[in-house]
Amino acid sequence: MEDKIYLTKNLNKTIFVLIIPVIIELLLETMIGYVNVSMLGRHGKNYLAAAEIANNLINTCLILANAFSLGGTVIITKYIGAEKSDKRNQAIAQTISIGLIFSLLFTLIYYLFSTNFLILMGAKDTSEATILSYSKVYISVMTFSIPVLMFRQMFVGILRGMGKTKVPMYLSALNIVLNIIFNFVLIYDKVSIFHIDINTLGLMIKGAALATFFSRSICLGLLILYFIKVSKFNIKLADFVFKKDIILGIFSVGIPTALEMMIFRGGMLYYLSMVTSLGPTETAAHSVANAAESISYTPGSAFNVVIVTLVGQFLGAKNYEMAKFCIKKIDRFAMIFMGSMGLCFFVFPQLFVGIFTDEPEVIELSSKVLRIEALAQISFARYNVYSGLMRTIGKSKHIFIVTTSGVWLIRIVTTFVLIKYTSLGLIGAWIAMCVDIIYRSLLITLLANIFTKKIFQLSKKRSFFHKLKISFFDR
Repeated sequence: MEDKIYLTKNLNKTIFVLIIPVIIELLLETMIGYVNVSMLGRHGKNYLAAAEIANNLINTCLILANAFSLGGTVIITKYIGAEKSDKRNQAIAQTISIGLIFSLLFTLIYYLFSTNFLILMGAKDTSEATILSYSKVYISVMTFSIPVLMFRQMFVGILRGMGKTKVPMYLSALNIVLNIIFNFVLIYDKVSIFHIDINTLGLMIKGAALATFFSRSICLGLLILYFIKVSKFNIKLADFVFKKDIILGIFSVGIPTALEMMIFRGGMLYYLSMVTSLGPTETAAHSVANAAESISYTPGSAFNVVIVTLVGQFLGAKNYEMAKFCIKKIDRFAMIFMGSMGLCFFVFPQLFVGIFTDEPEVIELSSKVLRIEALAQISFARYNVYSGLMRTIGKSKHIFIVTTSGVWLIRIVTTFVLIKYTSLGLIGAWIAMCVDIIYRSLLITLLANIFTKKIFQLSKKRSFFHKLKISFFDR
């Protein structure tokens, strides 16, 4: 795929060439989590609990990395479309510089205060469990993986902006293979291959952390090598010096997106606390239904990535007609894909929830709530598409307002009312979730249409006066 994907002659083909690797990459990233849980879980629930608490802490850095990576993607796509290679190189270099600063800052903070954070998140040692001790071992290794994690996200954002979505996909596939190999060698004390027992290191939870660190580091090294040897960008040392217009552009997307993600995460934790208060069966059903719906949500997020890449380049090239056409195409594809998944969830919910549990009571309840969620699939597709569009046109602040109001005023309040004042229980919580998704979808679609209409109208006026000026001087 060329950097200049805005020159495409076949938009349908270009969309699929971009989106399929992103879908596979996101699914592989999800699978890595499942692999680590299954392999570490063989040694007991305390190890799992410790790793889960520590990973939630590390994921805060990932939120920040994703936010500023997205900011870099938006800026880079526009400079590629405008054919400003010098500005593109500066945007790439300064995205990397931001990653370096934040990664070093978070590494220092976590190194000094990780134990305090773990205790704050509920890790503690008892007579039966040593969760805090295990968490401290895990976080002591993972703290030094923060630069690796943040740099990877920054580089992935840069590649997406250039339309090179296959490279992150290949590296995610390599990452999962390496992670499994390192897990076997570092977690277990003995591995059997073709009925031959091989002694391994048996480092338990420390081995799991080291396996993750090593696999990520190797993939990051290959990613950097790709940039140096294959992409051959003419990036100079001076490009790493911050330029006001580029930094403001990255921050205008990154800061509101980071705040949005953190507030959304806080809302989800509070929402989960209300769900868990319903009891173990409801909590299990909620987890199973969530896992089932992620089958569509993870690929659905790929549409958000692709609209940023494509529309960003079209707008940078001032090809407004293709930008409008691209928005309609991706919106339609997203609705067809997620709408089809919604139909499957509604008609065959047991087929999906049965993958994750065999308990009849949990299957029955999770099937009911998955049917409810199926009704919001098309709305979530539109939210993915138009929130990506809003970030591309520099309206991240509006997404922050929509998301915050949707989660905290719609979902949380509706869940509280339906759980406290009705007998709906988990069904009420999932109705509230759907109301939130539909609300955010409608509002973000309305705002995106208003703002893009203004941009396209302004572009027509500029085009008209530009042609008039040329016509006048040609006389």
